[in-house]
Amino acid sequence: MRYVHDGVIKERALGVFAMHDLTAEALFNFIRDKMKSLGLDSMNCIGQCYDGASVMSGSANGVQARIQNEVPHALYTHCYAHRMNLVLVHCISDMVEVKEFFDIVQLLYDFISNSHTRHELFLAAQKKLDQQIMELERTATTRWLYWYRCINKVMLRYEAILSTLQAAAEIHSGRGASEAAGLLTKVESFSFIILLHIMEKLLGITNPLSEQLQQSGLVVVSAESLLSATRGNLLRAREEEARSEVFQKAVSFSNAVGLQIDLQAAVDHPARSRSSRVRQLSRNLTDYLTNTTTGQHNVTDDGFVTVEQQMTRLYCEVIDRMLAEFDRRFTTNSGVLHSLQAFDASCDSFMSVDSIQKLAVHYRVLVDELLVHSQTVSAGAYLRAKFPDGQCDMKDILTALELLPLAYSEVVKLVKIAMTLPVTTARNERFFSVLKRVKTYLRTTAGDERLSHLMLMSVECSVARSFPLDTLVDDFAKMRTRRYPLL
Repeated sequence: MRYVHDGVIKERALGVFAMHDLTAEALFNFIRDKMKSLGLDSMNCIGQCYDGASVMSGSANGVQARIQNEVPHALYTHCYAHRMNLVLVHCISDMVEVKEFFDIVQLLYDFISNSHTRHELFLAAQKKLDQQIMELERTATTRWLYWYRCINKVMLRYEAILSTLQAAAEIHSGRGASEAAGLLTKVESFSFIILLHIMEKLLGITNPLSEQLQQSGLVVVSAESLLSATRGNLLRAREEEARSEVFQKAVSFSNAVGLQIDLQAAVDHPARSRSSRVRQLSRNLTDYLTNTTTGQHNVTDDGFVTVEQQMTRLYCEVIDRMLAEFDRRFTTNSGVLHSLQAFDASCDSFMSVDSIQKLAVHYRVLVDELLVHSQTVSAGAYLRAKFPDGQCDMKDILTALELLPLAYSEVVKLVKIAMTLPVTTARNERFFSVLKRVKTYLRTTAGDERLSHLMLMSVECSVARSFPLDTLVDDFAKMRTRRYPLL
């Protein structure tokens, strides 16, 4: 549950509950009944956020649709963190070269970390190079932050990795030696080194967004601003100057570790292996002068392309896929969410009467839309005078408006609504992760209710510590008559 208290966004867990029927109707009925049992008025629900599972997010019969049938203003938001993960998964998993690259990175981790001998070789190689000890990390499909850190560590300890693979190929025999030799060949190849720099560049652009979307106190306005900035950085990375910089870094890196990469070297074009049919110009263009390849790759007469051409194609294709997925998954937000930009001081629509009025119409059950217009005009002038440089966030706006609660009562409600609207389900998933720490071997027989209470105390430990222990013990002692009196 998410709410604003004293100008601070709070997210509180209500418990974890076992469900035997996982249909949308059963889940909806359970949520509705649980809210009633906790004394929560469903009409005060302003938003809902799920991870995109069809049973929860279905537009016709999903849980979110059923809740909106009863509470029309309960705006549904597809978790931003899950959408960002889908952007990266879909734009990379379908590209053979990139998928093979990440498979090699994962194999490096498995080969070195799953063997004590090879792990010791890796540590010794780092010490020999006077490097601080650093462990490799595995890749995780659901956490792209790990992928970025994993690539960074491979780049920082590339020489130690090469030394470890060379030593393993010499001391091992049979399968271990062949695996080491195979990985060494892959890691020393020009495609691996250039892809290492390409993915480090692109994941470095998306990493701040992925990391910020894991924060529970994030508001929609900040998330949208960060999304826009990330998309702009991807567009700039596609420019020729940025692309050339990445390739030159790859060449300098390879030279520093004793490997030579010639960007003008000829390599077999991937399209040539798929089809040996001679390409012909379209008959529709026979009467015209063509100055381009008309959609065909720039392949030489002997069927080869240069390393730079091949990597340029790959680099641009990854960025284009990312941008396409960004547009497809993050441009479906409703007009109500776009109207929240009225509370972003960096936007031209800051304190726009039309935008705030649209928000007031959507939440007319909770605010008096008749007063919003006049209050917005006055509040806009008040905030521009108070923050002439435009350096203020939503918390600053709320604090300033709450100094005059009678004058801006309805605008204050709308600001709180904007801060309360959920962005991600990251805290929910962290709450469920507590299960691994709470349900130990000694608690395997704990019932669902007791387990839920233990998880609540673990997650909401700051609240639990605020309770007076003596009072709790007295209340426990008075619950029933015991053979041995506790009081």
